[in-house]
Amino acid sequence: MEETRWDEAIASFVSLNLAGHIVNCNQTFADFVKYTKVELNGAHIEHVLNNAGRFFFHSLVYPKLRAVGQVEDIYITLETKESQLKDCLFSAKLFNEHDQAVIDCIIFPVSRQIKYEKELKEINKRLEEVLKEKEALHTTLIEKQQQLLTLNKELKRYATRDWLTKLYNRRVFLDRLEQAIHRFNRTGESFSLMLLDIDYFKRVNDQYGHSVGDDVLIHLAHTMVYHQDLSFTSARFGGEEFVVLMPDLTEKAATEAAELLRAHVEKDQFFTVPITISIGVSTFTSSDDSDTLILKADKAMYKAKQSGRNKVVHYNQISHDTQ
Repeated sequence: MEETRWDEAIASFVSLNLAGHIVNCNQTFADFVKYTKVELNGAHIEHVLNNAGRFFFHSLVYPKLRAVGQVEDIYITLETKESQLKDCLFSAKLFNEHDQAVIDCIIFPVSRQIKYEKELKEINKRLEEVLKEKEALHTTLIEKQQQLLTLNKELKRYATRDWLTKLYNRRVFLDRLEQAIHRFNRTGESFSLMLLDIDYFKRVNDQYGHSVGDDVLIHLAHTMVYHQDLSFTSARFGGEEFVVLMPDLTEKAATEAAELLRAHVEKDQFFTVPITISIGVSTFTSSDDSDTLILKADKAMYKAKQSGRNKVVHYNQISHDTQ
């Protein structure tokens, strides 16, 4: 059963020896390159690579595998039995199995939409047509590969950031929050959270348009970063809601930090249209978890809006008022 699942997996799996010969592959890979598993067994991986892919394997993949033991998210081009070129995302890791070096590879097909892939294909074509330019083209190829690696790093950065405001996204914030909770359980270090929302933001969009609304969100994000401690984690939580994790701040200090931000936003003359914000603050206790802490801040923010907006309310103020 496990062998069948591996053979029919959605991703292509290939195992190579250190010389680059295929020692095993799943049926998904065989179907992808239009060979049978019998034809692939013992064949060199370069058998299914185009010229640029072979050159790239020799210049980057093999050296990196030998140096650090793995490569991740590398774009390569496979050539099928029918001479069809297929762009793929390639990752591999070097293992020692029974004193034998084995390179396990995972291959995913990707669409042809990356600018640098097209440039690499053009370079490959020139390599085949003008052999005398090989040395110069080799340099260019390495440069383009470095650009591609840089692009991959940039794409990973985008995976952690909100596309509009460039603040951290919700996933990163929740990860940081869990880290703060673990630190609290280990050391007792207090921390707080503020949840803020733009007052009457729908009116901004309705009256001035979504482009102006986007400008307001971007400028608010800049204001948050500029006027807050470097240890804070600011993130866009969704829509016009933002959240800030404030390590090592108790109720009083956290409320003061939130009030400082509220005042800066109210007085800021650089917003496209004047805005105010309502902020709810909560401070972590031993009876809390991530959900209850966020819920407390949300209730405090709702109380701030009920009280006339453009205010800061700590959750403890609500609990004291109801006692």
